[in-house]
Amino acid sequence: MPQAPGATAALASLYAALMTDQALDRLGAAGEVLVDGPFAANAVFMAALAALRPADRVRPAGAAAAGPAGGAFLLAHWGDLRAAPPDAPPAAPLAADIAGYRARWRAAL
Repeated sequence: MPQAPGATAALASLYAALMTDQALDRLGAAGEVLVDGPFAANAVFMAALAALRPADRVRPAGAAAAGPAGGAFLLAHWGDLRAAPPDAPPAAPLAADIAGYRARWRAAL
């Protein structure tokens, strides 16, 4: 069965968003989710994570916080909202409702 161009990358992005969502739940994280590094520029990942976490504000951390060093900086200065530029808008969630898929995926783990 031929695959549409980009299908494998989209599936990998969805899987990464599902794993991130589960990790955030296990950590008890809530509120603003700042994504750094290459995932911040991945539209499928950002939209899927925003759809999986509708109560949270998912947005890119910005160029100043790119990669692991930027993530470490954000952890060290967690209460300093200036670390994430206010001009980074929240990600728009996927149009598709994936909550049911998430429930089936988690049940299969």
